Amino acid sequence: MDVTEPFLSAAQKHKSFLEAVSVAENNSEGSVWLIGGYIYRTLATTLYGAKPLREQDVDFDFLVERLPKKIKVDKSWTVSTNRYGNPKLIRGDLKIDLIPIEHVRHIVRQGLKPTIKNFLSGTPLGIQSIVFNLRTRDVLGHIGISAIRRKIVEVNDRLSAEYYCGAKMMPLDAIIKKKAEELGFTANLSH
Repeated sequence: MDVTEPFLSAAQKHKSFLEAVSVAENNSEGSVWLIGGYIYRTLATTLYGAKPLREQDVDFDFLVERLPKKIKVDKSWTVSTNRYGNPKLIRGDLKIDLIPIEHVRHIVRQGLKPTIKNFLSGTPLGIQSIVFNLRTRDVLGHIGISAIRRKIVEVNDRLSAEYYCGAKMMPLDAIIKKKAEELGFTANLSH
């Protein structure tokens, strides 16, 4: 099952997606990947009828090869820093985080080369191990795609999952159950 076509078909109907992609492309150098919940939630909705995302509940996280020296947005945007020290752009309900791949916690912690393959191997949960490459217009990440196909939420990287729980201030089993319930997926708690 190819997931790129269903993802793009659904995402391109959202004005916020198109605008977020444009902003990310204008504020990065090198490769750019959309990461995070927008991808797997859009696919769960499109493929399995999960509850659709509301525009005001959507945020966009972009992994970038490099940030430019200066963020380029018009005055209608607020530019701040997220809790990890990376740029956060906000305008109304539209929120965009730009994350340099070399700053990703598990890449730094393990001294890994900042590649998309290394990013995907260390996401906390399997469903998060998925990206949309803005240049090639492909959804990538066999772990994430497999999790979506199997309709399961489970741990991908134990250390990253533990850190994620601390940041969310929730136990791991509660996070897995909550995400599985939101998506209509099965929670695999054998970690």
